[in-house]
Amino acid sequence: MKWLVEKIYFNAMVQVSLLTVAFIAAYWVPLSSLVNTWMTNDDYSYGILIPFISFYLVWEKRDQLRHIPVKIFLPALPLLFLFILVSLYGVLGSSGHVARPALPALIFLFALFCFGMAITKQILLPLVFFVFMIPLPTILDRTIGVFLKSLSSQLGGMMLRLLGYSVHVSGNIIDLGVTQLQVVDACSGLRFLFPLIALGIIYAYYFEKTLWKRILLVLSTIPIAIFSNVLRIAITGVLTYNYGTEMAEGFFHDFEGWVIFMAAFFFCLYSVCSFACFHLHLF
Repeated sequence: MKWLVEKIYFNAMVQVSLLTVAFIAAYWVPLSSLVNTWMTNDDYSYGILIPFISFYLVWEKRDQLRHIPVKIFLPALPLLFLFILVSLYGVLGSSGHVARPALPALIFLFALFCFGMAITKQILLPLVFFVFMIPLPTILDRTIGVFLKSLSSQLGGMMLRLLGYSVHVSGNIIDLGVTQLQVVDACSGLRFLFPLIALGIIYAYYFEKTLWKRILLVLSTIPIAIFSNVLRIAITGVLTYNYGTEMAEGFFHDFEGWVIFMAAFFFCLYSVCSFACFHLHLF
């Protein structure tokens, strides 16, 4: 019996490999465009890690998946066919904003059709996690970016005032008197927001079993990401005021961003642990 299970599992893996090769070949243009975005746009540079994380999460369940029968799920076929047509339209029309967002849906529907509901349910999170590898459409990216820039500028100005600095905020310009700081697109907070949400999902997946705690953990990453960016702006303002404008650019500015991002991540973990301890004490 064991050899039969192993044979079925091996055949399924061969099919997955062949489908993956065919998928990459057919989707080469939007995939190469996606990789180019990861390599050139710092807001989405984390995207290159997402497929590896998703594949690892699936690989981690390999022992469970071996014992689940592979059953083709025919109801997924119409939707799969529809998304293939949409993707072909995007590929043939060189429309990246159509082809790229369809990628996670195609991957999910391929898994559902080829392996069935039971296996897809087991690997649902890794499949959904592929969404994080897709950059936002330009109009949505700009809309969220403008909102975050304005919010971060105002809150950064408030924080500087609390620290005793005389500050005037106009749009995304923070006037410190001796110098001005401009909160540009790169400082909008998008670089903190989506990576922290992704990390929050992974942490919730591994360490939280209750659904509402998982949701709370993931949602908590949003204000933490915004606050972290505001803190970064305020620190940059203090350093620029005291040590000159070179503190707002170059290596030091980038290094400061990494330090604050890591601090934000560990603050997420600390918040969850504190909440868990409070919950245990209360109940």
